[in-house]
Amino acid sequence: MVFVVLVYWTVHEGHKNEFVQFWKTRKVADKSGFVGEFLSQVDLPDGYNTWDLSVDKATTFLNVGIWKSKEDFKKQIGGYIADREGFEKKFRVRAMLTPFLRRKGDADLEAVSQDVELIP
Repeated sequence: MVFVVLVYWTVHEGHKNEFVQFWKTRKVADKSGFVGEFLSQVDLPDGYNTWDLSVDKATTFLNVGIWKSKEDFKKQIGGYIADREGFEKKFRVRAMLTPFLRRKGDADLEAVSQDVELIP
């Protein structure tokens, strides 16, 4: 089974680089139940993006983490959840998601060779 954690970040204007550095340098010692994660900057709503996650005078990000199980996430990350950081406009919020249906596609994800890689 797979477990997904969605983290919504709001970062003060002008503090994007500070946040990205923070995110890139946070590492978990035990990654045995950790599949991977994506940090994405939220685009403003348009014809395709209809979920407005923007916050006035802030840059918003979504982090999607994939774990083998909820128990793995709690065990390997639970102790690392810290207080609000100075760059955060609002304290980050989380959604814990347990998938119950799955659909297979034909494409594979590209291999990741480093702990943190910039997506071209």
